[in-house]
Amino acid sequence: MRMEYFKGHLDVVFFVYGLSFVVMGVSILVQPRKESQYPLAGVMWLLAAFGITHGTNEFLDMWMIIKGKIPTLQLIGLFCLTTSFIFLFEFGLRLLRIAVTKHPLLHKRFAFFLEWGLLSVVLLFILILSLKSGAFMETSRVLVRYFIGFPGSVLTGLGFIFYYRLGAKDLEDLKVKRWLISGGVLFFAYGVLSGLIVNKVNLFPSYYLNTDSFLSVVRIPVQIFRAVCALVIAFSIGSILRIFNTEVINKLNRTNEFTRAILDNMSDSISIINVSDFTIVDVNNAFMQEYGIKEKSQVIGKSCYKVTHNRHDVCTPPDNRCPLIDAVKYGAHTAIEHVHYDMSGAKKYVEVTASPIKNEKGEIVQVVHTSRDFAARKQMEEKLYRMSITDELSGLLNRRGFYNLCEQQLKLAKRQNTRIYLLYADLDNLKKINDVYGHHEGDKAINGGAAIIKECFRDADVIARIGGDEFVVIPIGTTGSHVEKTIERFLKNIENYNEKVKRPYKLSFSTGTAYYDPLTPCSIDELLRQADESMYENKRNKVRVQRPVPEPR
Repeated sequence: MRMEYFKGHLDVVFFVYGLSFVVMGVSILVQPRKESQYPLAGVMWLLAAFGITHGTNEFLDMWMIIKGKIPTLQLIGLFCLTTSFIFLFEFGLRLLRIAVTKHPLLHKRFAFFLEWGLLSVVLLFILILSLKSGAFMETSRVLVRYFIGFPGSVLTGLGFIFYYRLGAKDLEDLKVKRWLISGGVLFFAYGVLSGLIVNKVNLFPSYYLNTDSFLSVVRIPVQIFRAVCALVIAFSIGSILRIFNTEVINKLNRTNEFTRAILDNMSDSISIINVSDFTIVDVNNAFMQEYGIKEKSQVIGKSCYKVTHNRHDVCTPPDNRCPLIDAVKYGAHTAIEHVHYDMSGAKKYVEVTASPIKNEKGEIVQVVHTSRDFAARKQMEEKLYRMSITDELSGLLNRRGFYNLCEQQLKLAKRQNTRIYLLYADLDNLKKINDVYGHHEGDKAINGGAAIIKECFRDADVIARIGGDEFVVIPIGTTGSHVEKTIERFLKNIENYNEKVKRPYKLSFSTGTAYYDPLTPCSIDELLRQADESMYENKRNKVRVQRPVPEPR
């Protein structure tokens, strides 16, 4: 009864049988192995080809059980069977060759059997015997199983076992020992079931060992055992493929560790940001230190503008250009200077660069956001700028500094439609002081004059020394009615200074004024020219006769 049941469902058996090998073959083909360090990866395609072609042969057998024997399908089936066992034979040869190369003594013993010409000789032998027989199709199928299928299965079984035993040190951590060994044992079993238990033909030993004799003894068709073997082989091979999965994962982990080590050892603050919602994906150690972050959880998943700018919306131009938006817009590296804030609210001057990260479609999905604190550079730039616009001797603005600030005041006056005036003061007798008392005393006279002017005017006023003995002042916000009072106060301060500081000479200034009218605007040079002419006119018209500089005693 059991025998009849199995015979009646052989089509299902062949379907499971063929499907197992086809799934195994496809699984091998889709498994990434291109850059694997394991030699097994280079020959697995042969086992995949065996699985697909052998599975196709079993599907054809299933079809002929359902529809009856069709000569064309029989011929195709013979081709698939032969091809599949050739792939298996070649796989077993190469796998065994890989395994024994690790053991010089074994390689020397098996070298002859592992030559390429062996399979060609076997195929020629099968063709001659099949042509001599009266039943080419049946005889050739049996001979293929005897001389290619059985040896191929045995070679594959030996290959898996030797591959593990001779490479156990490299494979131990991958936990594939039982699958390599079980794969080897299963291929041995499959070799017996598929390569020795064949259809009965006029050949030894099929007289005695064939599918009919097996059925009479075991009471279960041999195809059932082949199908079970195919299922377990497919499962074992699938587990062996974990070698490559684990290898890929390990490579990714090493790559991630290497990338992480690079990021964490860089001195610049780096963060990875999603361009879709401006959320931070990752940061390096320098970023955490720079912004006073203790745990990454404080920033991961939060918007970059909240973390670095302490604001609730995206940076917008013109005051706050967003480097991320620029990187996405132009698809290239961008650099911008920004003011950031750390977790305590302290201001930081940073140079920000954004470099786009693209996916496989070429779409920008993330940005590498790098910020470099340039506070020291900013301070140095400001210091150099102050030095470039400051008179070293007096500490007042120099000519360059005066021109910069005066230009701003003229624009402001024009915009507000207000007049401003300029005071031009020339230190009298500086050349004589230098000639009589020396340049050291002349420097003191210049500093004294600068002190008098600074005392008379406010810090907000533009005060400059634009030449050796020439000083100019723009009193900010002073109207025309106050000009005379300002000059009187200035002259009074000179007298007070001369009374306090006892020197063999007295300081005095000749002054001139000029006005800037937004209705009839003029240049800075023109304004200075007018003030200079006014000063010389006043100097010529001085009523008080100044005491000449006395000779030193």
